[in-house]
Amino acid sequence: GASWTSVNMGLVHTYVLSLAIDPTNPNLLYTGTEGRGIFKATSVTEPTETIILGDVNDDREVDSGDAILVLRHSAGLITLTDPQRNRGDVNRDQSTDSGDAILILRKSAGLIDQFPGEGVAKLAEAGSILADPGPTRASLGEVKMLPQGIEVPLVLDAGVYGGDLTLTYDAAAYGVAQIKEAEGVLIITNTKQPGEVRLSVARLEADEPVALWVVLEGLAREVDLGLTGRVFGRDGWPSG
Repeated sequence: GASWTSVNMGLVHTYVLSLAIDPTNPNLLYTGTEGRGIFKATSVTEPTETIILGDVNDDREVDSGDAILVLRHSAGLITLTDPQRNRGDVNRDQSTDSGDAILILRKSAGLIDQFPGEGVAKLAEAGSILADPGPTRASLGEVKMLPQGIEVPLVLDAGVYGGDLTLTYDAAAYGVAQIKEAEGVLIITNTKQPGEVRLSVARLEADEPVALWVVLEGLAREVDLGLTGRVFGRDGWPSG
């Protein structure tokens, strides 16, 4: 009662029967007590804005713009703030990555009504390394030789809705020339580090395998490539 003042003779009773906000000033709160008068608070705490899970850019909407930010963060192109990472971690596995981007895209498209992490805090099991066998995964396809380089297909199995992948190559022999777009796949790439291509990808439908083509420029005929990372299923959780 120390923060209360009375419209009568002072606060003398704290048994409250009713509360009302002043319609002309939301910072004033009135209370009615049992037979002891009406009191008002002049230091009402400002309301806290509701956090929208998945709204990474804080525009009060959950859409592909938020998924793009998550993918750019996952690819190492930008660093999200702590509040942004919290809003972007929609599956609540303590990591903001392409698994979350998949769910954000699916909610934006109306394929899901809410995120599995809404109102729930849970930890994910360790994600699988791509070299390990599993029901769904990403792999290197057959490399195509070009007059001035090579085309490298990164194949996502059916059932793989996205992933955070790193293709490694010999930087002394090749340089990145192009990452080709794949229909229906949102791709964010990071080629800042010589010798590696980081890709964070997400797609809405995964009934069929899809190939992501990376074109490397160079004249070497010996090809030494590697692929690491992890992939995610429709629920945004590591697959495989």
